[in-house]
Amino acid sequence: MAEVRKRGYIPQEIEPKWQEVWRQRGVMRADDASSKPKYYNLVMFPYPSGELHMGHMKNYTIGDLYSRFMRMRGFEVLNPFGWDAFGLPAENAAIAKGTHPETETLANIVIAKRQLPLMGILYDWDREVTTCLPDYYRWTQWLFLLFHRKGMAYRKMSPVNWCPIDKTVLANEQVINGCCWRHLDTPVEKRDLEQWFLKITDYADRLLDDLSLLDGWPEKVRTMQANWIGRSQGVEIDFQIEGFQELLCVYTTRPDTLYGATFMVLAPEHPLVERVTDPARLEDGRAYVERAWRVPGGERLSPEAAKTGGFTGPHRGPPVNRRGAPAGVPSLHGPARPAPRRCARPTAVPEAGPRRGPPPTRGAPPSCRPGRARGARRWRPGGWPRPVGWPGTRPGSAPAGRGCPWAVRRTVATRWGLKGV
Repeated sequence: MAEVRKRGYIPQEIEPKWQEVWRQRGVMRADDASSKPKYYNLVMFPYPSGELHMGHMKNYTIGDLYSRFMRMRGFEVLNPFGWDAFGLPAENAAIAKGTHPETETLANIVIAKRQLPLMGILYDWDREVTTCLPDYYRWTQWLFLLFHRKGMAYRKMSPVNWCPIDKTVLANEQVINGCCWRHLDTPVEKRDLEQWFLKITDYADRLLDDLSLLDGWPEKVRTMQANWIGRSQGVEIDFQIEGFQELLCVYTTRPDTLYGATFMVLAPEHPLVERVTDPARLEDGRAYVERAWRVPGGERLSPEAAKTGGFTGPHRGPPVNRRGAPAGVPSLHGPARPAPRRCARPTAVPEAGPRRGPPPTRGAPPSCRPGRARGARRWRPGGWPRPVGWPGTRPGSAPAGRGCPWAVRRTVATRWGLKGV
């Protein structure tokens, strides 16, 4: 009787043999002393909060394929691996199973290290890092202390997205329709918490200016980076609030528009919102602030977002016409988070234009709506005295003879759009 030969690819018979050969030969072990051109291929570390699945296989197969490709081209390839093991996913997995986070995390790492070779994925395991072990996080602590000694790490109060179930802070991208991305039926809360910040703005000028050195980068990507950095230069102006001793700082790149100001805008997070709102408007104001806080920061700042706001009641005296400028609390026109000096947004002028668009109308008092404030005059270049803070003027006082309750704090102030600073 003729023997029937097996046909086709049978992974269980073929792959273990060659995986063992690769392991013995150290195919993916990088040699630091090699004379070959070096190539570093780093993939995203997984959360060891459970066993690996097909999504992991898809992701890491791509990195493995590229490492093999570069090795075949004659490069000495460093293809390391590790575990993003010090954070919320691992803790949540341990809580769900009723085990200690360390026990659960290290057990999942053992399982994953058995799964990866079965996928045929090769790493230089001599370079393995596990972020929850002291041999790794001692260096993150060392780096933080270095920042702190250099005065670049500091603490301040800042509003955050708070998940009441995970009891942790969420990024804006982790807020889905006002709920936590891991608990889609749990509304996210807004809280003011004291947090650590790194003063990356000290390097923002260098980061922005050196984008021109990236000749190989697409212009679209460089433009996106420049917009993310968001450098803006203008003046900071202090306004007196009627009935209050506090000064309201306004940052603007267009001080010439102060002469036509009709209203000023505070972000919902601004610390003065609660204090300056009229008692009769306080309940409505709190409800509006609560609604605004539930809208993700990206949506609040979107050009397509509806222009809404709430009237606080008190007025600030504008320059030139001496007519009180109402203070509104629109979400769109306020920053997603208070600026470092907790400034208001620039005063707004009633005339619409192609650059600014129409002023907000929903929730604004009649004096804030489109139209021209009585007594206001349109500024013409060279037609009016220069406001304080322009070249040749002196910070700290108002234009002589105008009786303006405002003064320039800094002639040139630089603001950044960088996240987390």
